[in-house]
Amino acid sequence: MFKNYFRSFIYAMGEVLILFIILSLIWSEAINIKHLYHMIGVGIPVHLFSFFTFELKLFSKHIWIRRTIVISFSLLVLFASGCIWDSIHLDFKSLIIYCITALLCIMVTVFAYYVADKIEQQNLKLINQKLSEKNTRNIE
Repeated sequence: MFKNYFRSFIYAMGEVLILFIILSLIWSEAINIKHLYHMIGVGIPVHLFSFFTFELKLFSKHIWIRRTIVISFSLLVLFASGCIWDSIHLDFKSLIIYCITALLCIMVTVFAYYVADKIEQQNLKLINQKLSEKNTRNIE
C-alpha cells in the first residue's frame, strides 16, 4: 500500500507543479512562489485524506458518499490554507468569487469522476468480452 501511496503522491505533486507552470506562463506577473507553496499546502493533506478514504473505504461503502466527503474536505482545506497564506479576503465581492469558484471546482470534480466511471465501465466491458471469448474457445 505504501508503494501505491507514494506513486500516487508523486503523480499528484507532479500535477500541482504542471498546473503552477501553466499558470505562471499565463499570468507571469501575478503568480509567484507563494502560490506554489499554497498549492502544495493544499495538495498534501487533500491527497493524504483522499487516498486513505478511497483505499481503506472509510466513512461509507458507497463511493459517491466518499467522493462527496473528499470534495468537501478539499474545499475546507483550500479555504483554511487561503486563510493561513493570507490569500483570502473576506469582503462581499471576494466571497461571491470564492463561492462561484467552489461551485466550478465541484462541477469539474464531479465531471471527472463521471468520466473516470465511464472509462472504467468501458474497460470492464472489454475485459468481460475477452473473458467470454476465451471461455468459448476453451469449451470448443
